[in-house]
Amino acid sequence: MGSQPNARNRLPRSRLEAFSDGVFAIAATLLVIEVHVPDVGSPGSGSLAHALLDQWQSYAAYAVSFAVIGIMWVNHHATFDRVASVDRTLLFLNLLLLGFVAFIPFPTAVLATYLKTGVNAYSRTAAVFYSLVMLAVSVGFVLCWYYLGRHPDLLRADVEPHAARVAVRRALFGVVVYLVTIPIALINPYLALGAYAALALFFVFAERPARAVLD
Repeated sequence: MGSQPNARNRLPRSRLEAFSDGVFAIAATLLVIEVHVPDVGSPGSGSLAHALLDQWQSYAAYAVSFAVIGIMWVNHHATFDRVASVDRTLLFLNLLLLGFVAFIPFPTAVLATYLKTGVNAYSRTAAVFYSLVMLAVSVGFVLCWYYLGRHPDLLRADVEPHAARVAVRRALFGVVVYLVTIPIALINPYLALGAYAALALFFVFAERPARAVLD
């Protein structure tokens, strides 16, 4: 009753998806800005090939973050594919999620920059910072699905009400694993970078069975 959204305040999900797609696309594109052209001075003063290879940390951070943003976009699409309409609260929860997504290029740049300094307090801090931002994105997904679970009338008619509870548990798994990357980052930031890549691969292959459950 009181918790039921007013139908007059609803919007078709297409408007939310169109805006969200734009944010994901811009966030993914901004990642490459932090991959700089190396300066080797005048021709013959240094090896351009060596300078390019010396930026491997930037390439690695870019690749991992691009994969993470891409998988988040796929999961975001999978989430709202099950939604029939959206209300004001869900719009703001989605904006919160997108705010974290749009922020990802910054911790990516910080991580790439300080990985070049080796294993030290700076690179560990950069990796922890990256983990915290990814943790925030995971929390954003949890909040969206939790709200949908409390308002199943926003879901498509052919989506079972328990699907939201299943999705919340899966999103909470993301929260847990990114929490685990924090102590890994404090031990070795390079291991943390590998953990982020492994998590991205995990969510690629974990999405198919999850969709079977949710659908």
